[in-house]
Amino acid sequence: MPASDTVSLTLRLDRRTAEAAERAARQRGTSVEDLFRQYVAALETSGDDWRAALSPQTRELLGRAAGADVEEGDYWERLERKHR
Repeated sequence: MPASDTVSLTLRLDRRTAEAAERAARQRGTSVEDLFRQYVAALETSGDDWRAALSPQTRELLGRAAGADVEEGDYWERLERKHR
């Protein structure tokens, strides 16, 4: 994808979900961005059965994010750790 076609998107996740996403991406030899791209593509193409089109790793991450209690302070702490 050309750089001119990309935008920056910030997601606020609880620490457990963020770490799970990073682990899943590392295990698959990909990036969190690619996992998210696959998830969105599955939503667009699968109609009512969109969960079935997701990889097992992405389904696991989706389940972890459900009902997550995330606060803005968690987000800033995560950014600070990431960019040290």
